Amino acid sequence: TVSEGYPYPNGAPNMIGGSPLNFVALNVVGATIGGGGATNYENHSYSNSIYVDFATIGGGLQNTIEASDYIYTVEGSTIGGGTINTIKTNAIGSTIGGGVRNTIQTNASLSTISGGFNNQVTGKGGFVGGGGYDGSLFAGNSAGGNVSTIGGGLGNTINTGANGAFIGGGRENLNSSAYSTIAGGLNNTNQSNTSYSTIGGGWLNLIQDGADQSVIAGGNAGHIQTGALESFIGGGFANTIHTNAGNSFIGGGAGNLIGTNSGYSAIAGGSGNSVQANAPFATIAGGGANVNSGYAATVGG
Repeated sequence: TVSEGYPYPNGAPNMIGGSPLNFVALNVVGATIGGGGATNYENHSYSNSIYVDFATIGGGLQNTIEASDYIYTVEGSTIGGGTINTIKTNAIGSTIGGGVRNTIQTNASLSTISGGFNNQVTGKGGFVGGGGYDGSLFAGNSAGGNVSTIGGGLGNTINTGANGAFIGGGRENLNSSAYSTIAGGLNNTNQSNTSYSTIGGGWLNLIQDGADQSVIAGGNAGHIQTGALESFIGGGFANTIHTNAGNSFIGGGAGNLIGTNSGYSAIAGGSGNSVQANAPFATIAGGGANVNSGYAATVGG
């Protein structure tokens, strides 16, 4: 169907296919609804709706592309299909490929959600690849920073202001800092002001506020604390680099720690080894339950 008002003096008619309930708003031009919608599907009616020029909905049920407040703006947004997907006001040039209950929020222009369930983008140029359901649990992903990316997974979040941040997948990971990365895993966190930091995976790893340019490669319950910038934990279990111990290194093992203000220190591995507070440039090569409390001192193993 060509919507009423044809012929269009600008040569840009609206094309509406599918259910008679599908809708293009008054004064909108160049919009396309390929199909979908329903007058009575399982005792409910559904309409696909477009409120802005040159937008497209391929099909599906209850998909909506909202209006733009900008004068003379060509929306150019697309919803390929799926159910109850929405591109909100002023999210110009954005795309939802399909899926269910996905949303590109107001002003999140040039953003993309490929599919999945209950995913959302709130930052400009953001991307969510999919995810939101693992076969038993429903929890959508949310990309809040401008040009931030979530590949998939379940319940992952990039907070507003974390521009250029990345979460590859996994479950319930939280990234709050610009240009920082969580590759995957479960319940890993980059706090604010940890720019350019990386958590490779694992479980319950944490890089705290102000520990920018730090790395936890994997493992379980590794912590790089506030102000310990440019530090590294290779993996293992419950290894910790404490506050203001910047440029420090723990290779792996379990229960190893570098104390507060002991910057430039290193523990290669082992278990229960400790560089005490205020012992910078200290080293423990390995072994178990070794303690180093000396400035620039070394314990071999």
